[in-house]
Amino acid sequence: MAVEFVKDIINYEDFIGEGQSQTMVNGDIVISEREADVSKVLYADSDVYILNSQVVEDKVIVEGKVNFRIYYASNDLRSIFKAESVSNFTHNLQIPGVGNEDSAYVEAQVEHLDYQILTNKKIKANAVVNIKGYATRKQSAETIVDIKGQDIQMLRENLDFDEYLKEVKDGIIVKSEIDSLEEIEDIVKTDVFVYKKELQIVDDKVLLNAVAKVRILALGKDEKYLVLEQDVPFSHEIEVEDLKPNMKLDLSCKVKDVYIDVIENDQGERKKVLLEANIDVYIKVYSKRQIQSIQDAYSSDTRYEFEKSNLRCFAYFNEVYESQVLKEKIIIDDENIKDVKYVSIKPYITEVKVFEDKVSCEGVLRYALVYLNKEDALEGFEDELPFKFSLDIEGARIDMISKCYVDIETLDYEKFSDKEVDLKVSIVCHVKLYKKDNLEILKSIFEVDISDIIKNMPSLVIYTVQPHDTLWKIAKKYGTKIEDIIKLNDIENPDYIEPGMKLIIPKKTFMK
Repeated sequence: MAVEFVKDIINYEDFIGEGQSQTMVNGDIVISEREADVSKVLYADSDVYILNSQVVEDKVIVEGKVNFRIYYASNDLRSIFKAESVSNFTHNLQIPGVGNEDSAYVEAQVEHLDYQILTNKKIKANAVVNIKGYATRKQSAETIVDIKGQDIQMLRENLDFDEYLKEVKDGIIVKSEIDSLEEIEDIVKTDVFVYKKELQIVDDKVLLNAVAKVRILALGKDEKYLVLEQDVPFSHEIEVEDLKPNMKLDLSCKVKDVYIDVIENDQGERKKVLLEANIDVYIKVYSKRQIQSIQDAYSSDTRYEFEKSNLRCFAYFNEVYESQVLKEKIIIDDENIKDVKYVSIKPYITEVKVFEDKVSCEGVLRYALVYLNKEDALEGFEDELPFKFSLDIEGARIDMISKCYVDIETLDYEKFSDKEVDLKVSIVCHVKLYKKDNLEILKSIFEVDISDIIKNMPSLVIYTVQPHDTLWKIAKKYGTKIEDIIKLNDIENPDYIEPGMKLIIPKKTFMK
């Protein structure tokens, strides 16, 4: 009997694998002759950036840079000086099975930083950088979704999945003016991150509403340090062709460059900061799809064998934000704090675990206290404050891939005594989850012969139901229809038949 197989195309991201490793990055911080000599390092800081990642056979070639910063004091001076340098690095992240056409996501963070004063003009810095990532491959697969022909009986199951469609990249420039209560001599450090994202799909456009959190450490007059914090709301439209309201979006914002300038206000005072942040926006678009997967099929005179294939579908699942406030009393060894200059703080994530309906994120806040002692000399004190988030994400599973980010929302500190400083910090944790689903599809169908016993069976057969039997199995065995068995035997509940039941099984020709 001639039949036609109806086929459909599934587009998806194949999860190839993941990897994690470490590399050592060294840098020489050289202080120019114009700058003050180093007598004491108060603390060291660093940031790592991924500049490029290239996928080749079985590995990802990662190119990045580490920005080293040293804050130091000089003899007989009460000023805090900063010296910095940049070191580029290349590292191979092993991910077996990846190839040239694959895409990779890579992230890095500095696990450990140390330094050595070589001379009063040169400091050697060493950073241990943790690098991890995963690779995906854009794939298309053809599957049989229907069989056209006479008297074909099919057992179907709805198959729901998120189909990968496209990736779009755009750029945003966020500008802001930040006012200071006191005059600013110089900018020491600037941090910007994006959070509180809200997305809306309207007419082939993604409407993004978000907030850029800005934290600036500035040097004021009389060696006073100022902390400026501001939320900068912004909106942006991103064109995405053939966008539909029910599509799923994985949107990421990455702060690329930040430009800072201190200018005078209307009264001629240096109390205004102009900020411009260049932000890259990446959007992956998924469409919710449902196909009726054929689990089994037969006709009265034909049986089929199926060849099936498993697809490893990688797709965005969900994301959540959560904030918490931590309080700490910084205690130094002796009662020698005269004045607190400032506190610098940075999160470091040590472990992320995904459980059923929950994600756990643990880490430490690495902080540095810079203060003036009672002999009017600058001192630095460094320590860590642990944190832990437990975020509820309905539907989370232990096999999901996570991306986790922790940032500083607000920071307050105050001298409590000659050896104690009260620290209060608000941090926000942002977790994204990606699912790895196995999608079983029907690749091909082959006709097989029917046994002579079935071909030559009489018009009616009395059949005794066996354990684990279903009406589908029985109907397929004898090449008849489930509806005919139900009708002939007055079965009230087709999903419930007991072993030992006697059923009358009709031949197809008998029911005509």
